[in-house]
Amino acid sequence: MDRARLREAPVAVALHRYVEEIIEVNRTWPVELTRLRADDAIRERRDALIGEVEDFLRRATDEGLLRADLPVAWASSLLPQLMHLASQQLPELSAARAADVVVDSFLRGLGPR
Repeated sequence: MDRARLREAPVAVALHRYVEEIIEVNRTWPVELTRLRADDAIRERRDALIGEVEDFLRRATDEGLLRADLPVAWASSLLPQLMHLASQQLPELSAARAADVVVDSFLRGLGPR
């Protein structure tokens, strides 16, 4: 999260950095998401991180990178799923290239018309 600089970096740059870092983490330390939701302490930390990402996605919407006619919650739910899929199903790609695929898919589906 810190490396992505979600609050300071230009939105497109921060989005790619965030996605690339998360894919790398998911590949290095794979975690079953249902286990993350079961532990209260982990869930609280995860919820705080999700809040930061939602704030970032609101900024992305305000700056015109994401469509304003879709709920932030939809973007916030879709992005982790895309990152998870890329980390699992695109092992032949570097984390940076997998992030290219995720960001392109995310923005073409949620970007301005």
